[in-house]
Amino acid sequence: CSRGVDLTRRLLDLTRLEENEVATDAVATVREAIELARHVVPRDIVIDTDIPEGAWIVTCSSGDLETALLNLILNARNALSEDDAVEGRITVSLIPGDHSLAIRVSDNGPGMSDAVMERATEPFFTTRRDRGGSGLGLAMIQSLARRTGGRFDLAKAEGRGTRATLTLPYGRISDDPSGSHDSGVLDVGPITTLIVDDDAHFQDVLAEALRALGAKVHTALTASEALELLSGPVKMDLLVSDVALAESTDGYQLAAKAVALQPEMRVIYLTGYTELVSRAHRTVPGLLLRKPAALRDLASAIRLTFSQ
Repeated sequence: CSRGVDLTRRLLDLTRLEENEVATDAVATVREAIELARHVVPRDIVIDTDIPEGAWIVTCSSGDLETALLNLILNARNALSEDDAVEGRITVSLIPGDHSLAIRVSDNGPGMSDAVMERATEPFFTTRRDRGGSGLGLAMIQSLARRTGGRFDLAKAEGRGTRATLTLPYGRISDDPSGSHDSGVLDVGPITTLIVDDDAHFQDVLAEALRALGAKVHTALTASEALELLSGPVKMDLLVSDVALAESTDGYQLAAKAVALQPEMRVIYLTGYTELVSRAHRTVPGLLLRKPAALRDLASAIRLTFSQ
């Protein structure tokens, strides 16, 4: 259901023809996205940057720009991870023009064939379907470029690899003093976290997101596996558990047993159900988030949990 929600959101993004886009500092947003990406790109792949100083304002929401850039970096990571021929290198550049700013991601991977490049931005086209690819990432970037009056281009990089360039028109900062761009860095610090969810795919995505936020992550698919980890020498700061687990022990019951083993541990609950989840049997307090939770919402929930 969660993946269905995400797929529906992406399809709606593809069909948006017009949007009142806000002004965003591309430099701040790109720097933040790169720091997030460093947590999920292997250390043997180098990320180079060529970013000008100062604020360069573009007509695009910060969320859309961050998502687009992360998508391009992770696509480059995937290509490089499957090719051991060279030392992997990803280069992120911001190139100011007269009326627009180009955000470019280049890699020295195997590159795309002409046939694949011709269809790469076509919705649902992917060469990685057997590895979880949806075929919507580049199509969404193309849609973003279209509705902001920009441009998205794919080309073969000089030598080898792929060069993806998202060009966005310059914007201007709104007179609204409240602003629309939250430049705060997403970071929760090196908290040791145990994720318990019987959906292995969602668990992997959540673990990667928390690592991107700076956390140290352990995972368990079942309550019994989680309790075994909690009985060991590793001290956990936070338990993030699905409420509805496959075993007879649900997330509330797991939290009670977990806190008995490690009393200082904090708890956040997750649920994929749309109806209200009964809290009648919950003895351990904790925030309840709907799945899938946005990265910023997850970071805010963690900060709030540890501020109490």
